[in-house]
Order: sequence, then C-alpha cells, then structure tokens
Amino acid sequence: MSDSPIQVVAVVNGPGEVAAWLYPFADALRSQHPEVRLRAALLPCVFASGQETAVLDGMPGIDAVCTPRATLRWITRGETPPGFERAGRGCVVHFGGELMLSILLARRLRQPIVVYEEQRVRWSTLLDKVCVVNERVGGVNGNHKVRAVGNLMVDAARLRVPLRRTPNGGPHSVALFPGSRQYFVRQVLPFLLRVAAQVERSVPGTTWVLSKSDFITHDELGSLVGGSNHRVLEGDTAEWEDHTSRDVLISSAGVRVRVVSPAQAMADADLAITIPGTSTAELAALGIPMILALPTYRLHTLPLPGLAGHLGGIPVLGPAIKEAVARTYIRTRRFWAHPNRLADERIVPELVGPISAADVATEVTASLHANGNGDMSKRLRLVMGEPGAALRLVNEVLATLRS
Repeated sequence: MSDSPIQVVAVVNGPGEVAAWLYPFADALRSQHPEVRLRAALLPCVFASGQETAVLDGMPGIDAVCTPRATLRWITRGETPPGFERAGRGCVVHFGGELMLSILLARRLRQPIVVYEEQRVRWSTLLDKVCVVNERVGGVNGNHKVRAVGNLMVDAARLRVPLRRTPNGGPHSVALFPGSRQYFVRQVLPFLLRVAAQVERSVPGTTWVLSKSDFITHDELGSLVGGSNHRVLEGDTAEWEDHTSRDVLISSAGVRVRVVSPAQAMADADLAITIPGTSTAELAALGIPMILALPTYRLHTLPLPGLAGHLGGIPVLGPAIKEAVARTYIRTRRFWAHPNRLADERIVPELVGPISAADVATEVTASLHANGNGDMSKRLRLVMGEPGAALRLVNEVLATLRS
C-alpha cells in the first residue's frame, strides 16, 4: 500500500448504524490498517437520538466526526469539516442515511463509494461497490459490483460480548431492551416495568436488568421513566434507588431493575424482552432467547421516515393520514425481529399490535417456566451466521482504492 495518507469517510445516521455497523468496521480497520484515517460524517435522521456525535467522539478508531449540518455544508458548499481532508486518496463508505447524499459527497471528493446494504441493492450504476449480508439480497446475481460479506451485527455482538455467563440454575435473569431513542424509551420502558411486575407474581425472585443505550444519558433515563406525561401506553413509573450511583431503578410496583450497559445485559441475560431494532440481531448472534413486543397505540405520534414522517403536520387530516399509513405498514410487514426476517419464519415470538402488559407477561412467564429455550438459541446463532463481516468489508473497501 502506498505511503500517501488514506482517508475513509464513513457516512452514518442513527444509533443502529453507528453501534452495530460502523463500530465493528472501525475496530477491524484499526486493528488491520492503523495507518488509514477513519472519519465519520453524520447525516440527518428522523430516528436520531441526538447523542450520535458524542458516541462517535468516544469510539476507538474514529479520528474525526462532523455533525449532520456540517456534512450537508460539505456536500452542498464544499466546506470541509475540521479534522477531515479536502482531497487525497480515500473512499466514502455509506452505512446509513439518504444514499444520494453519500453519492454526492463521493462526487465532491472525487473518490469511489462503497455501500453496505442489509436488504437490497439500489442505484448500483452510481456506485463503485455494494457489500451485502448474503447472496439472497435482491440484485446480487449477475452484478459484478456486489459482494456478499456477511452480517456486521454479528461482529458487533461478538465484540461487545466475548463471553457470556454460564447458567448456574439460579434465579432467571431477564433483560429489558427499550431502545436507544427517547420517544421509544418514554413509552416502552414503563410498559416493560409493568410487564416485570406481573411476571414477578408468577416467577418470584427473577433478576431484572435494563440495557441502557449509550445514546441515552442517565439524566434522560430518569426523566423518561419518572413521570407519566406524554405517555400513551400503560406502565409503571420508577425512580433511582440511589441518586449518587444511579445504577438501580425501583419501579412504582417495587420491582428492582439494575441499569447496565447493553454488553453487560447481553452477557448476563437468560431471556430478553425487546422492541424491533438492531438489538434483536445482536441478541440472536449470541444465542439469547428473546420476546419481541411492539405495542401500537396512537401511531401518529411516532416519527416515520421520508414523506410519511411529514404527513402528520398537515392541518386537521394529517394525524389521521399518518396513522393510517403506519397501520398499513404494520399490518403488511411479515416479521419484525432480524432473525425472523433472515429465516423467513417465526423463531422469535413477536407480539405486535394493541397488546397489553399482561399479554407480554404471559409469554415471558411461559418461557421462564418452560426452561426449554436451548433450541431457540441454536437456531438463532445458525440463522445469524459467523463473524468476519467487518474484516471482509475492510478488505473490499481497500481493494476498491487499489483498483
């Protein structure tokens, strides 16, 4: 490889792409090619948490970060953000956000663009290379630009949790995964705390842990779960057991929940209760049995991507139109958990719709009483595949630079 400096600009948007795709890619690039500079450019995202810049600033292997506003100025005006190179050898790698913006950035830099896609290949004629999860992704066959590299979320899970606790026959440990975005945590966490309270009646002594995303601060978490304002779901409030350490929440029903990192939650959990998202992929990669819960009430209050997200702002009819669009999407979607989508079958139980905390508690209780989740664990690991996608993607990016 030439001695001239190489800059890889990773374009990302929301928490999932940052934590589950860019994270393992950055680790593999740093370990194999420390001479390459990796910089992250954020794009606007309706699902962003607001903490993406801070998380990226602390991520090993990331040399510089620019905000969504700075990225747009770079694309439209040519204003190079601080810490980034204006020209030279390099490549743009698109992980998330509006693809056309990444294409325009690559054109601005006069550099090739590599895209990592999970489901389908778009606009391949404008791209230099597309890396996908597997050969089943649409548009792969007969396209010389497309490479199947594997699932980055498997690498992310293995990096985060190299070892899991060995079951010792003690009390069950159930992990709650309410997501990484404030509007979901505000609704879902109190709902899950009520689920926990109802499970406790049938399975006393259960240990409860809460996976606190890096994209939610402790202050935000306490605020989101501390009151009932702006909530549309049933649920229990909670407060910190100790405001100094703030590592345990006590629900209004008396359930004690230890607040830990996602890595610690996955390392200790016998069972997880989660909403749709990248957590379902990482849990599956580690073979952790899970139950997916998605209560659907007042859908017009939730952010939606693209045009659908702006419909709610139409006077009078907007909220009703947005709710109808959301309900149609939910009704027509076949599976929500990543492993279910990959396998095209229901490995993970999914409770979606106008469900109650009692509905979820019944499913959780049955799973804990059954003690027969070994088959689910094996099937989850099998469908997610083996690690190695990050290194293969790094090799494809550097090969694109050499060609």
